[in-house]
Amino acid sequence: MFRAFLISGFFLFSGCSSLFESESERLDRCQNKGISRDVCYQQDRADSRALLNRQSYPKNQHEKDVLRKIGIAE
Repeated sequence: MFRAFLISGFFLFSGCSSLFESESERLDRCQNKGISRDVCYQQDRADSRALLNRQSYPKNQHEKDVLRKIGIAE
């Protein structure tokens, strides 16, 4: 629950798509910037998949990967 709150707060304050917007609102906002609706749709789908992947990624594995990248863990 707390994790979902943090993630939604991140998106709200980072200017990314809000979790409270409908898909059509996100697509309209993107299209208003002069980007084709098809590209907006593809990016919206990619963002949704990335969010789901981050939520399902085990925290311990993430910590191990970070430590490995900075050379602390094997």
